[in-house]
This record gives sequence, C-alpha cells and structure tokens, in this order.
Amino acid sequence: MGADRARRIEGLRPSEQHRVQVAVFVSPSPVRAGQGVDVGQGILGGRRSRQVLEQAGDSSVAHRFDQSVLATEEGVHGCRRRAGGSRHGADCDRFARARGEYLGRACHEPLFDRLVVRPRPTHARSVPRPDNVVLKQRSETLTWESIVSPFAIRLARFAARLLLALTAVATLTVVFLALIVLTDGARSGSVAWLTTLGVACVAALWLGRRRTGAARLVPFLSVVVAAALTASVCVPTVPTTRRYPLALPFVATQHWSLNTGSRVAVYHYPPAGRGSRPSVPLVYLHGGPVRGISLLDHWFLQLLARQGHDVYAYEQAGGGRSDLLPMDQYTISRSVRDLDAFIQRLGKGKVDVLGFSAGAVVLTRALADPSVTTGLHRAIIAEPGPMDGPTSGITGHKGRLSARGLTPSTTGPRSTHIPRYAVAFGLMRLGLLSTDNGLIGQAEGDNAFTAADLGSDTASAYCARDADRIPPEDTPQNFSFSPAASLRLQQTVKDSPSVAPRLRRSETPAMLMIAECSSQLRQWATTILANDPAIQRTQYMPGVGHHMWNGLGDNNDRAAAVITAFLRGEPAPLPNHPTREEIPAFLRDRQ
Repeated sequence: MGADRARRIEGLRPSEQHRVQVAVFVSPSPVRAGQGVDVGQGILGGRRSRQVLEQAGDSSVAHRFDQSVLATEEGVHGCRRRAGGSRHGADCDRFARARGEYLGRACHEPLFDRLVVRPRPTHARSVPRPDNVVLKQRSETLTWESIVSPFAIRLARFAARLLLALTAVATLTVVFLALIVLTDGARSGSVAWLTTLGVACVAALWLGRRRTGAARLVPFLSVVVAAALTASVCVPTVPTTRRYPLALPFVATQHWSLNTGSRVAVYHYPPAGRGSRPSVPLVYLHGGPVRGISLLDHWFLQLLARQGHDVYAYEQAGGGRSDLLPMDQYTISRSVRDLDAFIQRLGKGKVDVLGFSAGAVVLTRALADPSVTTGLHRAIIAEPGPMDGPTSGITGHKGRLSARGLTPSTTGPRSTHIPRYAVAFGLMRLGLLSTDNGLIGQAEGDNAFTAADLGSDTASAYCARDADRIPPEDTPQNFSFSPAASLRLQQTVKDSPSVAPRLRRSETPAMLMIAECSSQLRQWATTILANDPAIQRTQYMPGVGHHMWNGLGDNNDRAAAVITAFLRGEPAPLPNHPTREEIPAFLRDRQ
C-alpha cells in the first residue's frame, strides 16, 4: 500500500497545487508519550514532512512525498507572488483547495493540514502496519470557510478593506487639520494641503512597494478621496472682497470719516412726535460686537424718534455698512475712541447715549474715561456684557429661563455647512486659528456668515414663554456680522485690566436696564451697578429677554417709556430694582 501511494504522489505534476488538512501518523519508533510534531497549518512544508515520515520509518515514501509537496508549495507561493496582493491572490487559495481535493482522491486517502506523531501503543498487534506509517483517521478542522458562506466571507473582507480605506482618509484629514493649525491656514490652506498630499503619496508608494501592476495603485484611492475632501477647505465659495448690505428703503445711509481712521455708516432719525423735543441728541450703540444694526433695532429707533428724540446711530467699524479695519485694530479701546470721535464729528455738544449689549460695554468703559465723559450728558446701560478682564472671569447665573433649545432650528443657508467655513470658524472659536489667519480673509468671512449661523443665540434673547413667536430680527439683505473681528474684540476685553477704579470716579448720570430672561450673567450688570456711583436708577424689565425691544406685544413701548422717562428726568415707570443694597438678594433670586 505504501509503494502504491508513493507512486500516486510521485505522479502528480509539480504545478498542481493543493491544500493539506489534518492527519495522524502512528510511529513504531520510540517517541515520548504525548509528544506531537506540528508541521504548520496551511500548505505542508516538504522539509518538515521528510523529517516526520523518516521518523515514522519509511524514508522512500517520505522522499517522494516530500518532493511532490515541496513542488506544490513553491507553485502556490509563485502564484501569490505573481498576483501581487491583488484579488488574484484569493484565486490562488481557491485553486490550491481544489487541487488538494484532487490529490486526496489520487492517493485514496485524505490529506491534511496538521501532522501529529504519536508513540506506538503498547498493544502493537492491534495497530495495522502495512508501511510503518499508517494513516489512521481524518480530522475535520472547523474553519470560517466551512462555517460561513463564501458570499459572507467576501462581504466581510470588503467591509474590512473599506474600513481600512476610511481610516486612512480620516487620518489624512486629521493631518491636514493639524497642519492648518500649525501654518495658521497659510495661503488659503494650500500649504497644509500640499504637505498632506506629499506625505500621503509617499506613504502610498511605500505600501505598494511589493505589489505589481495595477495593485500598486490601490493605496492611492484613499489619497485621492482625502485630497478631494480637504481641497474643499482651500477653495472660497463666496467673494473675497467685502460685499456690503443693500441700502435701507426707510432711512438714508451716510458715511462719516472719524479722526480715528474709522469710516462708519450713520443713520439719523429726527424727532417726529408732537411732544417737546429734547435739545440733546440720542446716540445709539448697537450690540454685536462688529455686527450691523438689525431691522428690529431700526424700528425701535423710529419709535424713539416719534416720541421726540433726535436719534443718531452708527454701525461700529467693521459691522454693517461701515468699512473694515485691519484685524489688529479691532480693540475695545478703539471702539471707545470711535465713540468719542463720533460725538465730536456730530458737533452738537453733549449727547445722551443708549448702549445695548456689546454697545453697553463700550459705553461703560467710556464712563470710566474722563476724556470721553466730557461729551456725555446721560448714559443708559442696557443688558451689558463683561466690562473688563476680571469681569469676564466671573461665574454666576443668568436670568430666568430663555427660549434657547425650545424653538426649532433656525432655517436658511449656513456657512458652517460648507467645509471651508466650518473649519475656519470652528478653529477660530476654539482658539486654534488666529483671527487674522491666512485661511479666510476678514471680508470673505463677513460675506459667508449668515443669520442662521447664529443658531440658538437668537432664541436665547427671548423668554421661554415667547419660544413659539420669536420674530425675524433681520433680513438676509441687511444682516451683517464679522465673526473674526468680533472674536478679536471680545478677546481684548478679556485681556484688559479692571476699569472699576476709574469707573468709581464717574459723574455722568446713568441708568441700568436688566431683562428678566436675560442671557447675560447677572453679575456683569451688578458689577457695573456696584462700581458706578453715578447710576441713579435700575429698571428690571419683566417679561422680556436680552433683546428687550423685540416688537412682541407692548415690549417696545415699555422699553421706550423707561428710556424717555430717564432722559427727561421724569419718575421711573418701574421700581428702582435692584439697588446696590439689594444686589446680594437679587443674585440669590433664581426664580
């Protein structure tokens, strides 16, 4: 039987390839009990086969068997080398399995993956010994191929390759973003993009170095996808020169050049009411910072004019229809100087000033500057932000529940849905990209930013009870906001020293307005109240949020009544609350 098997093995062509499974040989030679010799899983190696079969006692069969198996092993390896790692490598494995079944039939015995040499049993007579090497039994090895369908295996392999490709794309994207940060977005991000592309190409060449033909190009697929995705960050989708809002149909826009170098857009609403006309102009400082005056604000200014006020408003440098400044000139001190320059340019002596939100911060710091207070008659500080660095670091609580998170998402196009601006604005907000970066210019950022990008910030300016009736504050044609300049200016406030010592010397009569549902920290307002001895009254506005004159119900009329009463020296419509003595209790009241 052994010689017959050897002839069958020797007769196989060397190019025939097979997959060997598991066999058990019984050896008559003295081998320690329990000893096993593993010649590996997969293709059976000829050299190790010879050793096992010679140990089993049949050198001639071992020699012939070894020659045939070694030839088939070399054939399989050669097939794989020619496949170069492509899909044809799997074809080699399938062909090897098919030839293994053929070889098993040719030898009238199954061939196996694993050889185990066992000692001869003590009851030697019970063991047949036709050739000193007896094929005892076949052991079926459970593999994924025998359990899972071929389609599932191909699907799993495809998913694994896809996952690797996506991982490579994600890795290259992270490298690109890191280089954007390191280069500060130089040359619209092209420096980071070219560097990432170069590194990716080198890596792809290294991964494909052992492949042949088209298989060498496979690693470049991830490079192409990553290059296309990251290239979208480097290409502007809006004009890179400033695109100003359209002119308003109900008021003329003037442009004044101030002695600070700023060129600002100015709006004038002359008194139109029948009542007495105050001789002191009222100047409005809008919020933002570096934002245009909204239509809601314009309508409120018209209401003040109808009550007899001579109203002037200007859009601070960089906002609305005003000209841009170099990025390093957006500072809180520059805003204060612009206010002083505007009052001088107006040329009507002392003025009353109404400062709202970020405009209230400018007004507060102006009250702490003796060179500016000479032009101030009365001051109204409405819903102020932090006035300096120490105040910016204060922790505390806001007003009562606002509509933030209670309203549907703001509709309309968003710049943050475009990769270029999502990356730029996101990194700037995180402080990883400077406001004067090379990725997007100031003008391009202004043109790209939309009202929808404000998200829940708009809803936070209203009480929760008004969540279902928040009015549109502006139109796309009038909306203007400079995100980079705004961040820059706010940072200068955070970096500034305390103005409290100088504010304590203020003598300009002032009024503080606080909204019930304010989105501002209450401590920001009470810090001003505690340090400005010239604040004569505080008006706590019930039923409104941060944007107190929002056009809902009688909110505008109530706000106008409070402002008019103070400017005319009349009794306040609301109680004087909180007073300086009531600040601790006011801060404890969260209901």
